[in-house]
Amino acid sequence: MWTERTELLLGKDGVERLRRALVVVVGTGGVGAAAAEMLARAGVGRIVLIDNDTVSETNLNRQVIALRSTVGKVKCEVLKERLLDINPEIEVLTVQEYLNEENIPAVFARITEAPVLESSVRGSGSSLAGSGSLTEGSGAGTSVGGSEESDGSEADGISFVVDTIDTLSPKIALIQFCLRSGIPFVSSMGSGAKMDATKVRIADISKTKICPLAHMLRKRLHKLGIREGFPAVYSEEEPRRESVTLEESRNKKSQVGTISYLPAVFGCVCAQAAIQHITEKK
Repeated sequence: MWTERTELLLGKDGVERLRRALVVVVGTGGVGAAAAEMLARAGVGRIVLIDNDTVSETNLNRQVIALRSTVGKVKCEVLKERLLDINPEIEVLTVQEYLNEENIPAVFARITEAPVLESSVRGSGSSLAGSGSLTEGSGAGTSVGGSEESDGSEADGISFVVDTIDTLSPKIALIQFCLRSGIPFVSSMGSGAKMDATKVRIADISKTKICPLAHMLRKRLHKLGIREGFPAVYSEEEPRRESVTLEESRNKKSQVGTISYLPAVFGCVCAQAAIQHITEKK
């Protein structure tokens, strides 16, 4: 059995909790794709990938889905194929859409109300096709946050969200939504302009420091009355300012230098947060 090494560490109950979990990964770039792959390899049975970006040549230096053969393809679809190649029994839903303040509730409603999971969602008016119900074999309904009695492994809602958005406004909107809905999540801060993997940390957002994205996020959240209450993955390394250049695009106002391994480290720690929450929740 391909999960036998995982079972030696987590036990049969831990493996079963992962198999029944539903994890949403928002963003499938360097951090998100690595997180999704680690979740799949750990045995998470149902994963939702949200992204509308395509693989570009500039992604080749750091993103596990970026190959010469995948340049130009939709990232979440490339990642879906990769996850299915790891575990053919995994259920993967791809949502080819950028999240923003307006569409987050609708997108999550479509995820939890979808009659099938192994499908693609393209825009709010599209239909789903495929087979394999979100609640197949469970006899339970599906809700955004799950029931209060859920142990985190039942097929009754979203078990965990991994936020790898690197644009402030939609990131804040997703955080607010998860907090209001009672969905456990982890939020990744900036992995760019840094090189020291040993400085990567995970802590409550109130304890983060040095990271410019975390600083800006805390300031904005404070204005909304949010000061603590969710884990964040960040680096205590001082960013290399010379590696940041201004370049306006749809979702970013700058380009940041990156190294091959650090986004993957962030992704692995994000996956750790999800796996520990799912397997250790009483």
